[in-house]
Amino acid sequence: SLLSRLPGFGPYTTAAVASLAFGLPLPVIDANVRRVLMRVLGQCGPAEPRVDRRLRRFLDGIFPPESPGDFNQALMELGALVCRSRDPQCLACPVRGFCRAAREGVQEIIPTPKKLSLERIEVVVAVVEKDGRVLLQERPAGGLLAGLWEFPGGKVEPGESLTAALRREIREELGVGIARIRPLATVRHAYTRFEATLHAFRCDVKDPAFSTGPRRRWVPLRSIRRYPLPSGSVKIVDVLEGRRRSSRAS
Repeated sequence: SLLSRLPGFGPYTTAAVASLAFGLPLPVIDANVRRVLMRVLGQCGPAEPRVDRRLRRFLDGIFPPESPGDFNQALMELGALVCRSRDPQCLACPVRGFCRAAREGVQEIIPTPKKLSLERIEVVVAVVEKDGRVLLQERPAGGLLAGLWEFPGGKVEPGESLTAALRREIREELGVGIARIRPLATVRHAYTRFEATLHAFRCDVKDPAFSTGPRRRWVPLRSIRRYPLPSGSVKIVDVLEGRRRSSRAS
C-alpha cells in the first residue's frame, strides 16, 4: 500500500516493484502477460484492461508463494519472446500443452487484432492420399509458420484459375502431374497480417511413388494431429475426419 501511494505508481508498477524487489506475492499484468493469459484461457476479445479481473482471478489460483518476482518475470518474457502478438512461436512454448488457443488453432486472433486492412489471398491445397495416408510436408525454418506441417499447395496467382494454380503448385513442389481433382472444402482463416481463403481439393497424382524424406511424409489420417499444423490445415483435417465418420456411418 505504501508503494501505491508514490507518484507514478499504478497497479502494474506497484506489483512489479513489490514482487521483484521485495518478494511480495503480487501478480503483474502488462500487455505481454495479458496476451499470454488470454490465449491460455481462450479469452476472446481485445486485449484491454477490462479483462484483467478474470485474468487476476486465474493468476491468484496458480501464483507461487515463493519467488513471485521470478514468476512475474517469466510470464513477461514468455509474452515478449515466444507468445508474441505477431507470429507466436507456439512450437517453442513451454505452456503449449495447457493453451486453449493453441489447441483450437486460434492463437493468431486472440487477442482480437486491432482493425487493420488485411491482405486477402486465395490459396489452393492438395490433399493427396495413398493407402489410407495423406501427404504432409514441413514448412521451411525461419519464415511464416516455420516448422509446422501442412498439405502441399500455395497462393493463386492473379488471373489464374484454382485448378491451374493447383496443377502448377504440385508440379513445382512435388515434380508430378495431377491425374484427377475433386473439390473437398473451402475454409477461411484470419492471420495477423492477412486473411486466407483455402480451397482444398482431393488429388490423385500421376506418380504417387515420388520421393519423400524427413520434411515430406505419408501420414495416416488417424495420426495427423500428432503433427503441429497451421490453423487453416486443422480446419481441412476437421472436414476429412467428418467425411470419414459419415462414410463409416453409412
